[in-house]
Amino acid sequence: MSTVVHSLPRPARLNFAGFCWYCGERGCENRGCVQMHAESYWGLCLDCDGSQNIGSESDSICRVCNGGLIEYGSAVSDQDGFGR
Repeated sequence: MSTVVHSLPRPARLNFAGFCWYCGERGCENRGCVQMHAESYWGLCLDCDGSQNIGSESDSICRVCNGGLIEYGSAVSDQDGFGR
């Protein structure tokens, strides 16, 4: 069963503090990171089913995903080997 849903929005490339999801640099403007994010595809997290909670305890926050989503791949990373 595939959990990739192409209509889901992708999370921002920079986190709330301004750090890049790919390279970890603050304020990143790296062309490779920008391109990889633009061509990435995301789906629901398999660990939390997109809820960001694990198990029945609502305070057990999923440490795998980004807002309930995980990156399944990118046309750039699949072709060029650019990735995390």
